[in-house]
Amino acid sequence: MTTRQSSFPQNSKSALNTLLSNCLNESLKTEGYPSWTINPIDSVDEIITTEFTMLTVSSYDFRIFVILHSNDDTPTMQYASDALNVDLSQLSAATHRDFIGELGNRFCGAFKRHLGPCFPHMGMSTPNRLHNESLKHLKNLSFSYDTHVGACSDNGSAKFYASLFISLYDKANFSLDSLSKAEEQVEVGTLELF
Repeated sequence: MTTRQSSFPQNSKSALNTLLSNCLNESLKTEGYPSWTINPIDSVDEIITTEFTMLTVSSYDFRIFVILHSNDDTPTMQYASDALNVDLSQLSAATHRDFIGELGNRFCGAFKRHLGPCFPHMGMSTPNRLHNESLKHLKNLSFSYDTHVGACSDNGSAKFYASLFISLYDKANFSLDSLSKAEEQVEVGTLELF
């Protein structure tokens, strides 16, 4: 993968890394899984999953691929069944796919909401579920910056990973200096439709 990370603003790197972890944690929390351990990952090549859900957030200044990596394993299915309050034996493959897609929506929506005060004109795509083999095509693109984290539920069973791949159209127009101030003003509990 070709990146130009050295030219990416350092303060924005830190802000995006923190935002990625916070949004993933916020999206994964449920009543049965209230705590997650989030750790940085150096490269997307370290993420071994069967599939990923990809969405994009775009503005006049950038395009960001927001990716939620997951597996179709028993712990992930159990997480979905617990969140949906459905017995695992009754959880269909279609329901599980829909749940992962909605989880991707929540994750990307949280990301877009937190970026909103810095970039008022943004659009968000619908989720696309892809096999992990498709990552090789994404890695062939040129990005200004990419960052990755892994999340493990506190009981150690369910695991998810998240990635951001950012293409800047003009790095001079990409600044997250006001993000921390905006984060303090976000109201908890408000309903957002997107």
